[in-house]
Amino acid sequence: MGNGTIIAFSSSSNFIMKPYGYTDIQIAINGVLLMVVGTVGSIVFSLYIKRTFNYKRVLMVISFGSCIMLLVLCFWLTTANVKPVTAIIMAIMGFIVTPSAPICFDLGC
Repeated sequence: MGNGTIIAFSSSSNFIMKPYGYTDIQIAINGVLLMVVGTVGSIVFSLYIKRTFNYKRVLMVISFGSCIMLLVLCFWLTTANVKPVTAIIMAIMGFIVTPSAPICFDLGC
C-alpha cells in the first residue's frame, strides 16, 4: 500500500514542480520532507483516534485540510514560488494529507 502511494506522489510532484524551475534534488527533498512529516502526522492522528474513536472528525479535518493545502500549493507555485517556503508548505501538506491512507485503511478494516 505504501509503496504505490510513494511512487504516485513522486511522479505527480515531478510533473507539478518541474515547470516552476525545481531541480530533481529539490523535488526529492520536498518529497522526503512530505513523507517524514507525514509519518509524524499519521502517528498524531492515529493516537487521537485511539483515544477518542472519532474517525469522522479526523477524516473531515484531513479532507478539508488536504483541499486547502493543495489550493495553497497551487497558488504559491503560480505567484511567489520561493523555494524554502515551498518546503514548509510541503511539510504541512504532508502532515495533513499523508495520514489519509492509513486512517482510511484502518477504518475499512
